[in-house]
Amino acid sequence: MARHEPLRTRYPSSDSGPYQEVLDDTAFDFAPVPVHGEDGMRDALRELAAAGFDVSRDVPVRATLLQVGPADHVVVVVVHHIAADGASTLPLARDTMLAYTSRVQGHAPEWAPLPARYTDHALGHLGRLGDATHPQSLLSRQIDFWRSTLDGVPELLDLPVDRPRPARRTHTVLLCRSRFLQN
Repeated sequence: MARHEPLRTRYPSSDSGPYQEVLDDTAFDFAPVPVHGEDGMRDALRELAAAGFDVSRDVPVRATLLQVGPADHVVVVVVHHIAADGASTLPLARDTMLAYTSRVQGHAPEWAPLPARYTDHALGHLGRLGDATHPQSLLSRQIDFWRSTLDGVPELLDLPVDRPRPARRTHTVLLCRSRFLQN
């Protein structure tokens, strides 16, 4: 959690909309949760995956230690897409395994410094985009492109929906059930 800022960032709302709040430190209660058999494991995984995130209040990651047997445990990490995507899954899994292995051996992980933080990456992109008020900046040109491309397109498309659209956008996460969770 200390190594990766997006995992300890929440997104509360203000009068001007949501904003990022990076917490200094976040910890998990890693008391083992006993599960019994394959059905118990499946039920525990389903429950962990189905629980939504309130990213305005909580960090976008949950970790749980399931106790399968006296000396057998499974670490389950559930991450909201706001904090991890396909490209970040491998480094997150690698760092989780290193941290877990180090802690099992009785010491803190020895990290190689990250080449850049997420905020450095984001600020670098913002720097390349330039100032929206400068007509020749990349950002200004992209905004102009999308304004002209989307000119005349209705704000809402009349498509079939499975639930009514809320009057105000919320941060409620809807679970897309995987094949595993449906079985």
